[in-house]
Amino acid sequence: MQSVADRRAAGSLGRRVQQIVQQPLDGTEMRQALETLAATYSTQTVDSRRHRDVRSEMQEHTQRLDADFVRALGEVNAVFTDLEASVQHLDAQCSGLRVQVNSALRATESVSAQASLLVDEQRELAMRSTVARGVLEAFTLTDADTKVLDAGVIDDAYFDVLDRVDRTRRECQRLNIEQTAVSDLLAQLAQHEESAYAALLRWVLAEIRVLSRDAPEFSTRLKQALARLESHPVLFATATAEIASARCDALHRAFLAALVRGGPNGTPRPIEAHAGDPQRFVGDMLA
Repeated sequence: MQSVADRRAAGSLGRRVQQIVQQPLDGTEMRQALETLAATYSTQTVDSRRHRDVRSEMQEHTQRLDADFVRALGEVNAVFTDLEASVQHLDAQCSGLRVQVNSALRATESVSAQASLLVDEQRELAMRSTVARGVLEAFTLTDADTKVLDAGVIDDAYFDVLDRVDRTRRECQRLNIEQTAVSDLLAQLAQHEESAYAALLRWVLAEIRVLSRDAPEFSTRLKQALARLESHPVLFATATAEIASARCDALHRAFLAALVRGGPNGTPRPIEAHAGDPQRFVGDMLA
């Protein structure tokens, strides 16, 4: 009788044989397996070694494949080893370059900061230059205005420029800019203003002397000139003194004419013609 172990082995072998028999012969996997066995065992080899163990042959074949695989892995490992060495070399070079770059950055940090300061300073200077040009255009006389003042012709254009000089001087005094710039602008304006008012005073005195013969009424332009001289007390005082002197001279000449010559064509008669009548004589003189 067979033992239990033999029955189990026979059953296991039977199941394996059954599985092999049930495999389709035209399947792709079965065909590849048969081709592999045919390449491994030729007919002569099977005839000469039919009593050898197939398992040992398969083990040897597996070992050869393992050896080939290990050798291939060794070659791959060598390639990766060389690659690792190259990467380490590149990493060392990159580290050196990184150190050099950091050193260059530290060296140029002060230069960069200085360049930034210079850029800010340039921007500020450009802004100041723009402001300065605007101030000069607003608070300096044009060439046309200067020509009008230098010409010395007292007319409406002269009065307009004179008013502009006075207005510009007051606005310049209210500017909140550097004191040096304000002083320069005020000095230029004061120079123009002084020469302009001096010329205006000379013209006023000349007009007063001409008009003081018969004490006529002042012209509109002469009144405008006197109105502008009021802002300069010294000049205005000179003009008023000249007017007073001219008035006195005119009154003196008029009194002498009335005393000696009388009116036009002898009418009314001279005051001294009534010297015999003290009351009328004194009354005419007081009139």
